[in-house]
Amino acid sequence: MKNIIIDVFMTIPNSAPIFAAAMSLSFAAVAETPPTYKASPDIYKIIQENEKFRVIEGTWQPGQKDAMHSHEPFVIHWITDCQLSASLPDGKSIEGTQKAGTTQIKPAVPGHIATNAGKTVCKALFVEAK
Repeated sequence: MKNIIIDVFMTIPNSAPIFAAAMSLSFAAVAETPPTYKASPDIYKIIQENEKFRVIEGTWQPGQKDAMHSHEPFVIHWITDCQLSASLPDGKSIEGTQKAGTTQIKPAVPGHIATNAGKTVCKALFVEAK
C-alpha cells in the first residue's frame, strides 16, 4: 500500500502535506464512498463506457464543490488549467494547480471533496477501469 501512495504523490509538486494526509487514510474508504458520477452527477458525466472502461468528463464552475467521493484506479487528463482544493474527511484541506494538457495515472483515491478554487471553469477527463 505504501508504494501505491508514494506513486500518486511523486507526480504532484510540493506534495509532502498531501502524502502525510494520505498515509493516515485507509484504502477501505474507497469502498465506503460513492464514485464521482454517482456522488455529483451535475459535475461528472459519463460520456462513454463499455464492459471494461468508463470515460467521465468532470466540469467544475468557479467556486463549485462536488460531494464526497472516491476514485478506483484511473487516468486523468486535464482539459483546462485548474486550481483545486481537496477537503479530506479529517478536516484537512489541500490545494494544487493542474496544467491543461497534462495526463496522470493514479491509483485508488479515498474519499474527498474537490472544489474549483480558481476563477475559470475547470475541466478534466477521467478513464476508469471497471
